[in-house]
Amino acid sequence: MKITRAYTLAGIVMLGFCLMLTYAFYQLLRIERSLENYVGENMLWAVHQADRESRRFGDVLLLNSDNHDLVALRFEILKSRINLLYSGPQLEYFKKIGAQEQLDHIATTMKQIELRYETGHSLEQAEILSIYRDILPVFNDFGRIANLSMLYERNAGGADRDRQLNTIYLTMAAVVGLMTVGGFLSFLLIMNIKSANRANYALLRHQEKLEDIVTQRTEALSVALKNEQKSNEIYKGFLTTVSHQFKTPVAIIDLIAQRFIRHPEDITAETVTEAAGRIREAVSRLSRIIESTISGDIIDGSGVKLKIEEFDLVEMVRQTIAYHLEIYPARHIDFDVNISTLLYHGDKTLLEQILINLLANAEKYSFATMPMIVTILLKDNIFICTVKDYGVGIPEDEAEMIFNRYYRASNVAHLSGSGLGLSFSRQIAQIHGGDLKLLTTGESGTEFELILPITRIIQA
Repeated sequence: MKITRAYTLAGIVMLGFCLMLTYAFYQLLRIERSLENYVGENMLWAVHQADRESRRFGDVLLLNSDNHDLVALRFEILKSRINLLYSGPQLEYFKKIGAQEQLDHIATTMKQIELRYETGHSLEQAEILSIYRDILPVFNDFGRIANLSMLYERNAGGADRDRQLNTIYLTMAAVVGLMTVGGFLSFLLIMNIKSANRANYALLRHQEKLEDIVTQRTEALSVALKNEQKSNEIYKGFLTTVSHQFKTPVAIIDLIAQRFIRHPEDITAETVTEAAGRIREAVSRLSRIIESTISGDIIDGSGVKLKIEEFDLVEMVRQTIAYHLEIYPARHIDFDVNISTLLYHGDKTLLEQILINLLANAEKYSFATMPMIVTILLKDNIFICTVKDYGVGIPEDEAEMIFNRYYRASNVAHLSGSGLGLSFSRQIAQIHGGDLKLLTTGESGTEFELILPITRIIQA
């Protein structure tokens, strides 16, 4: 309660000093505006100019009265200088300092001179002297106006200085008061912080006990979650791999069946024999996939395992292209190869899956009227197979992420896909000691390169 009352009292005192400081600031603004609107020196200058022109006019009357143009010019300049004293803020200022009588006398004198002085006639010497005697009192009027202005400015300046000093003292008092109250509030704040720290220390000790319990339970849940996530990833990868591998042989069998249904009149013994051979080849391929899958030779909890066998890489690529054209007969594929046979030791089923994935992606993401290009070459005992299409391409800034599991390029997010095909294909290539690379990016299409080192080469 004591601390609360102290804060309340300090707040009230600080509010009072803030009000005092606000008032002082207001006074400073008034002083600043008064300095901006200072007209004393300007008025003295205007009076001085008018006085000087009146004396020049008198001199011209006495010394150059025969020069009619010069006399007329000096008279017009004098009228313009006197008119300045009667315009706007100047007239208000002269009324305020008590120079109204002198201004009236000057105005009356100027009217009399203007009536007597006609620019169209020459002046006699007597008339010139009469005009000069009329204008002599104007000199004295200008002197009195200047004196009144100086006295007024001196008195006003003294009052302004007194007000400025009072404002400075008030500002200093408000600042010192605010600093004092601020120091007192800082002291109270430090005391409150120390009290709060003691309470927080006791609370932290209690929280540490609770955190130990929560940490133990969180670790157990984290381990269980990681195991579940790993199982889900393996399961999803398994499903994606199996679906890709099953797709081609099943599609070939379905295509042959559709051909028989649509064109039964073309069925001959030779056609049936050829179709049966292709069906047996597809079934054999499907059986190998099923056998590998069921036996756990492709995917298990530790990753991917290989079923090594010797086969012809060139023939495998050729057959994979043929399988693809069976499903998509409208597609044109340019196959560029300068090797007739190339024996290789590896998992044929999984390596076929790489080409199936690449061709399937090219089919899905490229235009039907554009060809796909498959190239095979052998360089320094390295088998290189490239698959190029002219489709939507892959954004350049996403090239490094395209092989990440579940990642799909932003420009094909609206199309179906799992984002696992390229990741699994690169994993298969790396397990064989090779790699799968993306060579071309951008809107001109894509080009993938499969690299496999050759341990045993037989060419024909």
